[in-house]
Amino acid sequence: KEFFAQSFDSDIRNAKAFIFDPDGYLQRLGNQAPRARMDKVKALRKVLVDERPYTFTDCLVWARQKFEEMYRHEIEQLLYNFPPDHVTQFGVPFWGGSRRCPKSLNFDPSAECDDAKMRNHYGFIIGTAKLRADAFGLICNTDENYVLSVLNNVIIPPFEPKEGVQINTGEESGDSIGGAGSREESAYDYGFVDKEEYNDLLSSLPRRQELVDIRLRPVPLDFDNDLHLSVVITCSNLRALNYDIPTENLQESKSICSQITPAISTTTALIGGLICLEIYKVSGTPQRKLRIKDLKNTFINQALPLITMSEPVRPSKREIRIQGKQRDVSDWDLIDLRLQNATLKQMLKHFKKHLAFVVNVISSGDAIIYNKYNASLNGMERPQRLKIPVTELYLNATKQDFLPDGKEFLELHVDGFDAETGEEVDLPRLRYHFR
Repeated sequence: KEFFAQSFDSDIRNAKAFIFDPDGYLQRLGNQAPRARMDKVKALRKVLVDERPYTFTDCLVWARQKFEEMYRHEIEQLLYNFPPDHVTQFGVPFWGGSRRCPKSLNFDPSAECDDAKMRNHYGFIIGTAKLRADAFGLICNTDENYVLSVLNNVIIPPFEPKEGVQINTGEESGDSIGGAGSREESAYDYGFVDKEEYNDLLSSLPRRQELVDIRLRPVPLDFDNDLHLSVVITCSNLRALNYDIPTENLQESKSICSQITPAISTTTALIGGLICLEIYKVSGTPQRKLRIKDLKNTFINQALPLITMSEPVRPSKREIRIQGKQRDVSDWDLIDLRLQNATLKQMLKHFKKHLAFVVNVISSGDAIIYNKYNASLNGMERPQRLKIPVTELYLNATKQDFLPDGKEFLELHVDGFDAETGEEVDLPRLRYHFR
């Protein structure tokens, strides 16, 4: 799943955002942690330059290289760090018990696994190449003779072990594993971020006018799509072959998924139906005023089975002082704030002028957008943050690259006190409309 999401979805999505607005993307990137910046710039370089395919042949070559990297080189690196006869500092064999000693796979497009009777090697190449072509808007040619002729001409560099590749096993033995499953510690082990290297990477990215002919389309994982499911299954089967674990065919894997789906579907349908019943009461009875006892809360336990209904409790109200007046509010109340693309300074000024309210903290979910008591937040000093739009600060805090087109507002929680009395005020939810 991680390989699928990164190769066909997240990296493609980030590259598409960069092409749409290079300056804005790099500006948002500059607000992130150095390690995250380096990761994303390297991924951009790979998608747009180093690994950019122009034909389906390029997609096949990329898939063949990925096979070698994931199912041969990573395993050989692991065995280089920890040979089959490796012994821990306590004199216990490292490979034993729950740890299986892996073996690297030699690519063979005609190979068929004994358990599932699937050509996993060939299936991996075809599936990942087709997804790569879909992501870059290329035409596929899946004729087997053509595919095999391309694969026979791919030059695969020999394995060269890397020094210092480590993953902590989480045990007290002090041993570490490198290789398979060590993506973050091998391919992404930068240590500290070299500023010169980062700037060189930025300057090597193509300009917008050089990318007018590229048509990127992210491919999110969809288990209802046979191609997506077959790629996930071949990936898992190949890893199973690395560790001498029984493989599963497409139908058996689908049945595993189908055992989960009905329970989710049934529960979702039941909850959806009950919600619709309550909506009918609100929208279908305008001629009379609804009473609390007309509405119902429902508790369901399908395992027992049990279904009970109860009358909802009125929301508790609290008294607050705002704009010099005492008001009763509940958790259902909210304040609509319409400030198009406002900077943080403009928002703070609006609160003080129109609501007589001094802001201490602004947050959205777990993301802290403003903290009066913290001079520096997310790597930026307060004077710098005051000039930045609230939406940009939100993207920086949540480590997102852009807001979805359909998102019209942010739900904010604002903490502060009344400007006149100095008393703390527990404001209701605030809905900030930025468009």
